Amino acid sequence: MTEWIQNVPREMPPVFPIDAAQLTPHARPMLAVDSVLSSEAGSGQVAMRAQADAWYMRDDRTWDEVAGIELISQAAAAISGLTPPANASRPPVCFLAEVRRYQVHGEVRAGDELRISICKAAEFGGFFVTEGTLRRDDTVLATAELTFWRDERAGDGPAEEDGHD
Repeated sequence: MTEWIQNVPREMPPVFPIDAAQLTPHARPMLAVDSVLSSEAGSGQVAMRAQADAWYMRDDRTWDEVAGIELISQAAAAISGLTPPANASRPPVCFLAEVRRYQVHGEVRAGDELRISICKAAEFGGFFVTEGTLRRDDTVLATAELTFWRDERAGDGPAEEDGHD
């Protein structure tokens, strides 16, 4: 993980856009999302451009539809990275626990400018539920409800390179 924006006082609002690589444990080439455009209380919007040579693209320059789950998950991780637990020295580590109601409504093509909206729907125990929508302009391409488990212990210690991608 690259440097986290931990030196910004929590009272100050973040300045958008923010490079998603600063907020997630993913690294390129696995990291697909580019930047966080907005975030408030666990909800927000993330931008990405579909790259022709990305892991989620087929030879015909269209996406492998199952990749939408990972793209929405990465967007949720970037948003979560902006809302760490109190007194954490780095973003929490979150694990995808459940996928519900994943629906594909359209096709992603190389070069598409995409937006992923994340809406925090619920939180209980160490779990939180998000609803994600992947769009190209006003066209909805995929939707999903994702449940994550947040490992609060992972945010307590000093940041380490764990190789997670």
